[in-house]
Amino acid sequence: MLTTELTEVEDELELQREFYARGWTDGLPVVIPTRERLEAFLDASGFAGERERDLGELPPSQNPTTIEAVAGQRAHGGCLPEHLGIVLAALEAMLQELYRVHIVQATTNPAAPFVLVNGPIVRRLGIACEGDALGRPDAERRDRRAIRLVMRNVGGAVAGIDHSSFGQSAKYTFLPR
Repeated sequence: MLTTELTEVEDELELQREFYARGWTDGLPVVIPTRERLEAFLDASGFAGERERDLGELPPSQNPTTIEAVAGQRAHGGCLPEHLGIVLAALEAMLQELYRVHIVQATTNPAAPFVLVNGPIVRRLGIACEGDALGRPDAERRDRRAIRLVMRNVGGAVAGIDHSSFGQSAKYTFLPR
């Protein structure tokens, strides 16, 4: 599981290689989540006081899904702190028994979470919402990617566990607006 054990960044290129070698990235570039960056991210998100709150255990690894762990993945994926609440709400819903996230995490199907963001928060955060009903290929990909990074690095849905026969890009980019 990705942790913030790599707190001293001396050579970001070497750390990028280490993240690839450990399987902590989806193949796209990452931001190294140092302790300093994580603290700044949590402070800016408004969730710093709730960092230890546990949303539940994410299968198959059953690791606790704390706000700090989620924030680490958001920072890792290059996300904006003010969007943390969107991913937290999506994960809280996915961790409900009715959703059966364990099936999404370890299936031969190319299953992916479908998260719909609506209401005043869309305009307040400046989320693109005109046209493209199933998601836009723009900056909001970071929100979608963050959910997948949490599923991968906190929940353990990596190759060998995720047995999807036919992959699809929705596994990391499906968050329609």
